[in-house]
Amino acid sequence: MNFIARREIIVLLPFCTACFWALFAGERSILNMFHSSSEGELYFNLYYHLSSGQVPFADFFIEYPPLSVYFIVFPWFFIKGLSLETFMSLYLISIGLWLSAFLYLARKLLTLLSVQQAVINRILLLTFAGLVILAYSAFARYDVIPAVFVSSALLLYLYYQRSMALKHFILAIALLSVAISIKVYPLVFLPVIFIYEATQKRFANLLTMALVTGVLLSINIPFFIYGETYFLKFLDYQGGRDIQIESLYASLWFLGEKLFLLDPAEIMAQNGALEIINHKARKIARYALPLTSLLLILNYLFFTLLIFLSRKKELFIPLLCRCFVCTLLIFLLFNKVFSPQYLVWLVTLFPLFFFFGDMKRSISLALLFSCFLTLLIYPFFYGDLILKETMAVVLLAMRNFLLLGGLLYLVFSSVKSIQKTDSPAAVVMEENYI
Repeated sequence: MNFIARREIIVLLPFCTACFWALFAGERSILNMFHSSSEGELYFNLYYHLSSGQVPFADFFIEYPPLSVYFIVFPWFFIKGLSLETFMSLYLISIGLWLSAFLYLARKLLTLLSVQQAVINRILLLTFAGLVILAYSAFARYDVIPAVFVSSALLLYLYYQRSMALKHFILAIALLSVAISIKVYPLVFLPVIFIYEATQKRFANLLTMALVTGVLLSINIPFFIYGETYFLKFLDYQGGRDIQIESLYASLWFLGEKLFLLDPAEIMAQNGALEIINHKARKIARYALPLTSLLLILNYLFFTLLIFLSRKKELFIPLLCRCFVCTLLIFLLFNKVFSPQYLVWLVTLFPLFFFFGDMKRSISLALLFSCFLTLLIYPFFYGDLILKETMAVVLLAMRNFLLLGGLLYLVFSSVKSIQKTDSPAAVVMEENYI
């Protein structure tokens, strides 16, 4: 079965083109919105601090990991005296270059994985469609940068399963470690790799993984030591956040209000986002991190069990890819913060969907539709969501429940896949990896 049928490509191409021109032209263009956004001013302030020789955490506070600052404004912090408009334009150009680099790397790595060129083209087209739909979020935020590192690292790790060259393993772990220093979320993928290497009894790789990760993450230590006050403020900032209005919890809360099951809660702008302010919602926010951690641990244990139950080695890679995606979905859905740009993390994992077997098309198109719903929510229905209008609440619930359904589908299909030793996924992986 084709990854994406030709008739779907015929629909996607004009749709992507229309979205591209709509997002870059007129009053709602990315450039205009970025110029008027608080995020644009924040990034320009980071540029000003770095170009003045200041150091994050030691000289100024930032809500992101310290190394992220250098990637956000690279390479423009070498140039002094840029105006706000000039910097913002250059920043958007740099994000476009990061996205181009991602598509190029994805093509090269998929080629190394012996994926047919026609299939690669469809994968990249689908990925490009998702990025175009999320262009408001993808270009106006720096999340594309760590997402490029994560996707490249995971694809390279898959190639390592075929080449068994230690340099590929080290490079994959190095890319993932750098991504953690830019944005914390890639940390959730390390246990998956650790478990898989342990189940394959590659204990030397576990030591290599610990050394590479430890060395690269230790680069952050001087920032924390010399900026202890700002580092503690950073921890308080992350721990003190309430439920963001785009999260799964917010969807359930708003639906509860519509059904008169919950009292109306106030929405307030704080911590760089719009959050629900209510004593019950605050309790939910307090338990969001323990719940997410518990679900991630169960996910890791479930993946370990599936590896042991699977008797055909060629099914390991499809299970590994599914675990990567399930891990990210759990982190996104059960976190108290779910900003629109977080879906960029998921879209850049589209190349992994090729290894899902029969379900790759349905999961891919479901995710693409969730991207479209996100575009409707932000920026078009965002004001209505703040006012809790029914249409906006329904759109948000559809997006979050669609992602939740995709997560459950992946979990149950993983169990069924190990019972079908002659599945199409097994045939594909046997041809590519044995």
